[in-house]
Amino acid sequence: MYNLLLISGGVTFLFFIISWIVFYQMSVRFIESEIVKEGGILPPRRPIGSIAVHYAMVLLLPVNIIHRQAFVDGVSARRLSRKKDRILAIILFISSILYIVASTFFYFLYDTE
Repeated sequence: MYNLLLISGGVTFLFFIISWIVFYQMSVRFIESEIVKEGGILPPRRPIGSIAVHYAMVLLLPVNIIHRQAFVDGVSARRLSRKKDRILAIILFISSILYIVASTFFYFLYDTE
């Protein structure tokens, strides 16, 4: 069981990292280039690539919550996004949930104390 949880944690982590990189390279860069073409201002960069998470949240959350998102221009990002961008945001969200669940099971089942 220990090996199964260790392997599942590693696989979900790799899936999460790959989906993060793909979402950033394909969606975030496209949306930001379109914002720049329209004359908009890009948000300041944060450490560890958190900009990808903010764009994914903007693409997945309902419209009334987007207006309260202060870090990125949610209205422009949603308007300029493609269907592919929303699908990649869903994949990023699902992979992050799977990784968190696998890590939590591993932590609680094999606590060192």
